[in-house]
Amino acid sequence: MKSRSTMRARIAAAALAAVMTVGMSMPAWAAGASGNTHPNGIVGGSENTTFTYAGVNGGTTTFDKYLVINQPSDKATVPNVTFSFSIAPGEAIAATDGKMAVYAGNDGTTSTGTPTIRGAATFSPDDFENVTSEQDADADKTISFKTESDADESYATKTLTVDFSNVTFKEPGIYRWIITETAVNDVTGISNDDDLDRTLDVYVSDKNDRTGTLEVKSYVLHEGIEAPAANDTKGSDATTIDASNTDKKSTGFTNHYDTYEIVIGKEVTGNQASRDKYFKLTLQVTGSFSDEDKFYVDSTGVVNYDSAPTPTAATNKAYTADTMEAANKQQDESGTDREYTGAELKNGIDVYLKHGQYMGVYGLPKDATYTVTEAAEDYASTAKAPDVKAKDLDKVEHALTDDTKGELTKNIYTGYTNQKEGTIPTGVLLTIFPYAMAAIGAGAIGAGVSIHNRRRREEDEDEEE
Repeated sequence: MKSRSTMRARIAAAALAAVMTVGMSMPAWAAGASGNTHPNGIVGGSENTTFTYAGVNGGTTTFDKYLVINQPSDKATVPNVTFSFSIAPGEAIAATDGKMAVYAGNDGTTSTGTPTIRGAATFSPDDFENVTSEQDADADKTISFKTESDADESYATKTLTVDFSNVTFKEPGIYRWIITETAVNDVTGISNDDDLDRTLDVYVSDKNDRTGTLEVKSYVLHEGIEAPAANDTKGSDATTIDASNTDKKSTGFTNHYDTYEIVIGKEVTGNQASRDKYFKLTLQVTGSFSDEDKFYVDSTGVVNYDSAPTPTAATNKAYTADTMEAANKQQDESGTDREYTGAELKNGIDVYLKHGQYMGVYGLPKDATYTVTEAAEDYASTAKAPDVKAKDLDKVEHALTDDTKGELTKNIYTGYTNQKEGTIPTGVLLTIFPYAMAAIGAGAIGAGVSIHNRRRREEDEDEEE
């Protein structure tokens, strides 16, 4: 006969094994068996029940599209451009030591259905009103800026919605989707995000109410495809994950729009040149940008044309004051600062300048092609105007020494110098001086003789009387 102590030891061991079996059957992120049926032990009771997860549909989440402009907010221009996105299932990742398992989205077993991204991110020049300076950017936003300074860039934002309402999740776990941005390569001045993919993980939890109820706890957007790290501080039988420990969390995608300015001016030299004469200069800018894009004009370097005289004398072209005023005005009829459209710049815009004057166009897209020409008429014409000091919007002076045509890879300050010289005949006074003096002398002598003879006749008449 076995001793009572041996029997008690066997009973205690069996009870401990039963408790361990129950405890190990309820991990917080359990991957269920086929059929999604799970034992549900009731601690302290003798009843065992089973349940089947009914599945839960997702909701919505959002991400941002940032368009960063290489200008302060008060000088930024926003182009007409649309960014589109697609979403597809990510790849499953098996659990490893310290890493959580990841389900592929829409794998047909643990989840079904496909999410959608509502619409696209469309920007236009009207978004200028909503441009935010870098220094005012939300610290939680993962916006990629190019420079260290927080005063020379700004950005516009569009928010997109990802809809998971048609997706059913059938198990607790992490479900992975990949959002991909379609590269924009046909818009001048636009550069794409360094990484066109973002990973979107959906966290689904058992509500732990022993009813087989699931809930979508959170959506985490991040760069890279690494599996989230596990946090086992609650014990090996209750492994959890904190979404905040995911590296490279992201709030969206960043594209850059780089722009530059062109300032053109006029210099006139020569002893026969008129500093009051107006010359017509034409600026043409071409590239893959929208005809509806808008570009700011600064004509403060040009005098007020309300009383400008019509060019005369040396001017062969009939430029009227009205024509010049219409071309050079700083504001439109409503008092709004003037802007050129993309279509106008592609066709070429005219400006009328005289000596020392200049005007600028701002917000032109990087890599666009520019050409500046002029009607020199009967003046000699030389590209560039080095002695004219033109001021930009920040009142910084620039010599007009850049080429009159090329690609916009920097700010351009250029123009034309017009010259008219005449040869003044020399030695004229020396040549005529002797003859002039002889004529003057002869005239004086003749006048003296005439006066002398008249007085002599008068004296003779007096003696006869």
